[in-house]
Amino acid sequence: MSNRNTSGTLTTLMFSHWHRASLMSGVAYALAQLGAFVFFAIAILPRFAPIDAAPLARAAAIKNLGETLRVGNFLIVLPVPLFLFFVGGAFSLLRRLLPQSDVLAATALAAGAAMALMWPLGAVISDLELDLAQAGGDAMTVSVLDAIAPYSLALSAFARAVLVAALSVPLVRLDGSRKWTGWSGLVVAVLSLLGTLTLVAGAAFPMLALSTLLFDVWLLVLCLVFLRTPLPD
Repeated sequence: MSNRNTSGTLTTLMFSHWHRASLMSGVAYALAQLGAFVFFAIAILPRFAPIDAAPLARAAAIKNLGETLRVGNFLIVLPVPLFLFFVGGAFSLLRRLLPQSDVLAATALAAGAAMALMWPLGAVISDLELDLAQAGGDAMTVSVLDAIAPYSLALSAFARAVLVAALSVPLVRLDGSRKWTGWSGLVVAVLSLLGTLTLVAGAAFPMLALSTLLFDVWLLVLCLVFLRTPLPD
């Protein structure tokens, strides 16, 4: 009997350890993304050509950004492993919140994995755009490739909305800070869906950027809330 109790205790401790590690990973990812936002706002966005600029002007702006743009793109890609680890922890969290149904947990896992790759893929293509501009490639091609990054971010917002909604729905049934985290997550999910309109109307990009920033803040709050008030074992 004692061996069985010891085994159960070790399993609980291991579960708590990995669950906490995944939440810390989410904190690190959110902080890294917010840092990347600050870097882009200070070092890159002020030097971009206007969206309605001629292809030659856009290509010249990309070329002048040079390695600064490459560093910014790397900052977007770098924390992806942290996010994937968090998504694995979120899958486990949802299975504990909803032990009778794995639907939301599986949905969050799929949406998180998709989101983790879509936006960074746009950053990688942005590097190709930079390579082409630096090699003196066709300005029109460089200009067209410049739209890949916001389009990939808009595409990833579909998966982001599903992930946030899947995480938020069970939280609204809880109490205290977890309940409000759930309701605020549903707002972020709706704003993310509105941001996907960037795919058909460039005027929706500010909403896309805002929802992306709010997601990072919401993710940080979510992880801190559960680190402070974990679920009972």
